Amino acid sequence: MNSQELIVKCYEQYKEQKYEEAYNVLIENKASFAKDSTLYNFLFSLASRLNKIEDALFYFKEAIVRYEMWYRTGSLDEDSDLDAIRDLDEYKKLYNINKQREHDCKYAGDKKVDIYVPETKTKNLFFMLHGNSQFVELVKKTFNSSTIKDHIIALPQSREYKAYLSYTWSDIDFGLKVAKEHYQEVISEYDIQQENIVLASYTTGAQVVLKGLVENELSAKKIIFLSPWIPNLEEFESHLHSLKDQNIKVYISCGADDPYCLPISNHLDELLTKFNIDHTYNIIKGLSTAFPTNTEEVIDEALAYFNNKK
Repeated sequence: MNSQELIVKCYEQYKEQKYEEAYNVLIENKASFAKDSTLYNFLFSLASRLNKIEDALFYFKEAIVRYEMWYRTGSLDEDSDLDAIRDLDEYKKLYNINKQREHDCKYAGDKKVDIYVPETKTKNLFFMLHGNSQFVELVKKTFNSSTIKDHIIALPQSREYKAYLSYTWSDIDFGLKVAKEHYQEVISEYDIQQENIVLASYTTGAQVVLKGLVENELSAKKIIFLSPWIPNLEEFESHLHSLKDQNIKVYISCGADDPYCLPISNHLDELLTKFNIDHTYNIIKGLSTAFPTNTEEVIDEALAYFNNKK
């Protein structure tokens, strides 16, 4: 199993309180995620929950010291699974190393964007913001030329770290500044017109896209929200009419089993309907918080919707 498959499997087992099973899956596949901070987080947290104290400290130390990972201290503080080791001197020592590293690294991401230009000349652009805990190399395995036809594909990476090699768009103002910089450079370099842009996002990237649209910092006529995570959606409500004024079409897709993004997707659908904004909503059966397994079909459906002149 790859990292994304392991994350989904462990999360599903965790929800069902199959903690031992989730832990064993990680141990059996440990060689395949030597530097995946999310899976290491699962590993030492589950070990602690299962009262495997030595193992929990060993894997936490391996993450922090050997692999020089780090985690958001707020997440560690809120994780009740770590209560079994929280008061131990070894944990406190590692926690303090982690805290200093978080302070030094949180906004230290390099400027990075992955761009694919097809051999056949095109003026279409697919510009996508990745999701929480992701990075460009992971995203482009799914969103590439085999999934998105006849488009230049631009995948900018956030410069805000959530944890080691784990990026996020949680700071919306900082994220929009980064996204706008990449956006303007790409459309300028390739001479892209607004009507030929698909502006897409996954989970936390959605709040940056929405803020950019209502504040006229980002411009596009075709918007894709995949499993949108916009916890502050109410703050945008009074500004959503601007999407109507801009003649924007919106495609929303979310997994039916996604406990986090489905309620937000439903609410977004209701608000877009309320303001009579041209949109469509696709709920995917059997999907939790993950990219659609049939991504090519989803993108094809979105593009067909955008190209429908009705």
